[in-house]
Amino acid sequence: MKRKLLLFVRFLFSKILNHTSKKIFNPSLGFLTLAMFFAYSYANAITYYSKATGDPSVLSNWGINTNGGGTAPTTFANSGDIFIVRNGSTLVTTNLGWTIGASLQIANGGTLNLANTSTKIFNGDVAINTGGVWNETANSVINFGGNLTNDGTFTANNGIHTFLGTGKTIGGNNTIAIPNLTISGTTSNIGTLTVSTALAGTSTITNTGTLNFGGSTIVPTLDATSPGNTINYNGTSNQTVKSTTYSNLIISGSSNKTAAGNLTVNGDFTLSGGTFVANNATSFTHSIVGNYNQTGGVFDFNGGNSGVSTVNLGGNFTNSAGAGSITTIGVVQNGILNFNGTGIQTLTMPTAGAGAWVKYYVNATSTLKLASNFTLSTANTSDTDPWMGELNVTGTIDFGTYNVSISGGRGTSGTAKFILNSGGTLITANAAGIDGSIPVAATMLTTYNSGANYIFGKYTHFTPNE
Repeated sequence: MKRKLLLFVRFLFSKILNHTSKKIFNPSLGFLTLAMFFAYSYANAITYYSKATGDPSVLSNWGINTNGGGTAPTTFANSGDIFIVRNGSTLVTTNLGWTIGASLQIANGGTLNLANTSTKIFNGDVAINTGGVWNETANSVINFGGNLTNDGTFTANNGIHTFLGTGKTIGGNNTIAIPNLTISGTTSNIGTLTVSTALAGTSTITNTGTLNFGGSTIVPTLDATSPGNTINYNGTSNQTVKSTTYSNLIISGSSNKTAAGNLTVNGDFTLSGGTFVANNATSFTHSIVGNYNQTGGVFDFNGGNSGVSTVNLGGNFTNSAGAGSITTIGVVQNGILNFNGTGIQTLTMPTAGAGAWVKYYVNATSTLKLASNFTLSTANTSDTDPWMGELNVTGTIDFGTYNVSISGGRGTSGTAKFILNSGGTLITANAAGIDGSIPVAATMLTTYNSGANYIFGKYTHFTPNE
């Protein structure tokens, strides 16, 4: 059968070649020839199974029978072949390098130990099935030219792992942790990928799953725009947060995480550990379309000595991290948190002094509803205005029964500000009215514009302090 098919393919090619002198070529015939060629290749792909033990780079340790016996392969290079580390088999590399062009699978109960320092090259797809084990016990260079899927156990060494293919994927049901990863061909992470040391390369990594990164900086082009994907900077040493568009961005771990430029977060921003330095003697503007969630760490608007720091927030703001957890550490004017959502946004920050050296703005088309009391830090009267804590409203502020007061900064020796601009709306359900929502005190400078709207229970457009 093989001989007949090969002779037929040869016949078709000869017909094409014979017609070239007449400038005649039949596309249908050409496509049929190619289809027959590939059909032949895949129809004759062979599956090989491992013996119980041995070095996987040795051809005689594989066979066509499911117990590893039978005819052994003559090469690892055939891309259509499949090599399976079978159940009950434990293969260990010794002193040889290994290049395999075929696909490699590790079955349930199979174990592959890459135990030597020689380079391994996997040009076909690699799949670790449920119950399968991939274990790298020695540091070596490992190259992947195909897809990598982990549904079992994947343990990588500290050597450089490089993805060379185009349009390849890293994924599976279980986490893939590779300390040193280089992207030299367009690669997509579709599962959970953890890179603890270095993410290098000149190509593009696209994230549609979760990427946990612990190194200093992400070097390849990062495409993190796919809805719902998450990038987590979780290192324990200083990190640079790549300037790009994110879906969900998490800052965790410890040490500083400094923005390299403007950031856009189309989903949620979460801070649980470390110090996020939004600007460092710079004037970046960061946009968070979703929610701001802070359970730990410090959000530092600016750690330098120059620049204007602004964060635009379209969702809810929640801070449960404690006093001083959102601040402007540098000797610069206060950071600006600008509420610019199109729906009702809530602010939950119950700890006194949680926000220090911050100004809060509510845009003309936005509504901010308090879900807790919150405080503004103060500045000395000898200080200039940019250092005062401030709540500045051009849209709508709904205090409910909550209030804003002072805490932190210069304490009772300084002042903070509340401004309600023309066209803005103040809503309160506090029994003491506006005075219950915003204290009448020397430490709180207030401006109530006559062109603003005031709602107190059933009363609308009443005059403040009447």
